[in-house]
Amino acid sequence: MHGIANITDLNLPKNATRMQIREAARKRNTEELGLSLNATDQQIMDALQKTNDAKRARIDAAIESGDYENWTALRAQDPQGNQLISIITKDKFQKYAEMLLDEKKADALAKELGLSGKIKTGCGAEMHMQGKENRNRMKR
Repeated sequence: MHGIANITDLNLPKNATRMQIREAARKRNTEELGLSLNATDQQIMDALQKTNDAKRARIDAAIESGDYENWTALRAQDPQGNQLISIITKDKFQKYAEMLLDEKKADALAKELGLSGKIKTGCGAEMHMQGKENRNRMKR
């Protein structure tokens, strides 16, 4: 949804101008989002964000419940979703879900500890997380 692969998706001629493409894309988005054609750019962006948040919540729910079929159906709607689906097979899905849930838990714990950023672990990786104490020390 809302992904335009090429000009033919918008029923425009191959020699369409940028303005024609922009207007056709705007019209398509407002129609798909159920907005009026005179919707502001902010209204369109807000509606797109709401749609994306709802989809993200459905994907998260599928992961948390271990629902591979629902997860693949949702992911197949994304431009790069099929690539991810080809990697994360049904046999690998439980480990994938576990990894994502562990990342969520780590992010929540880091926030609780007052750390910002992400920790990159592994051989030779830098630590990108900084607590308030380290940031203050670095300012000196």
